[in-house]
Amino acid sequence: MDRTRHHRRPTGHSRPRRRVARRLVTAVVGLTAATAGLAIAASPATGQEDPGVVQARERLQQTQADANAAHDRYQKALDEQDQVQGQITALEQAIPEMRAKEAELRSQLSTRAAALYKNTDPSAGLEVLAAKSHMQAGRRPKLT
Repeated sequence: MDRTRHHRRPTGHSRPRRRVARRLVTAVVGLTAATAGLAIAASPATGQEDPGVVQARERLQQTQADANAAHDRYQKALDEQDQVQGQITALEQAIPEMRAKEAELRSQLSTRAAALYKNTDPSAGLEVLAAKSHMQAGRRPKLT
């Protein structure tokens, strides 16, 4: 089962979609606000209002508040996505540098291990195991 098909990374094509989505959300919020303005302007001048109109106005105001909150959450999510995408890009660019550093350190390690092996006194043999201080016995061979 190929999992890579289900977890594709976004490409540059998602930015136009995001712009369209932002414009659409902004338009919906704007239309909702305009509708609320018309509903308030159309209220009767008399002291007594129809209870159905009052309930509809309250629902409209609540819906507007919900739409504004959803728009804010959407904008925050887009900002976070852009920030995370920037971090991913920076980390992806750092990978080759880190791999080169790893190769350099491995090379140094091999060189030092070979030098330590060559400079070890073969006549010492098992003295290292019999020494009172294993740390001191291990320090005797010197790196070049």
